[in-house]
This record gives sequence, structure tokens and C-alpha cells, in this order.
Amino acid sequence: MTTICHAQVSTVICVIGVLALIFASGCSTADISEIKNDPAAFEGEQVRLKGTVKDSVKLGQLSGFTLEGQSGDIFVSWEGWMPPEESEVTVKGTVQTLQLLRKRPYVEASRVS
Repeated sequence: MTTICHAQVSTVICVIGVLALIFASGCSTADISEIKNDPAAFEGEQVRLKGTVKDSVKLGQLSGFTLEGQSGDIFVSWEGWMPPEESEVTVKGTVQTLQLLRKRPYVEASRVS
């Protein structure tokens, strides 16, 4: 019985490891400056960014905040709860460019924590 339990535990650990690798490969951590310097390279890519919430805005359908990181700041479009200004958050989302403003990049967030 002990052998069966060890085999089951090993299998579960392997499955968890594989799932973690799959999840990590779907979303890269990027510097804000990299995104702003070459928005075309990140267009449509899922990224994870960390920083401080600045300048929250909610105007009709437009809502979001500026995320200030170590290498710059970027606008985050977010329809969920608005995190308090000056709070530290992690944003997971897709890089988009706003064509009307000289292809200025922003992140369309799918998760803020």
C-alpha cells in the first residue's frame, strides 16, 4: 500500500508541475519600458506587470488606472473594482495599442490582484 501511495503522490506532483509550466508560459513578465519602447513586439501578448496604482479614472465605459513600475508607467484598462491609489498590484492582461494616440500602448487587464 505504501508503494501505491508514493506513486500516486508522485503522479500528482508531476501533474501540478506540468500545469504550472503551462500557466507560466502563457503570460510573460515584462518591463513597462520594454512595452513602451517597442509596442509592436508586444501587441496582443499576455503580460504580467507589477507596480503602484496612480491616477484612477472612470468615465462612462472608460475605466482604469495608471500603473507605475520601476521602469515607467502605462495605462491599464480595467472594468472591475478599482484598486486604491498608491496600492501595489499585479496586473495580468493583453497589450494593445491605441491607434488614435500615436500607437500608445496600454494593457487591457483580465486580472488585477
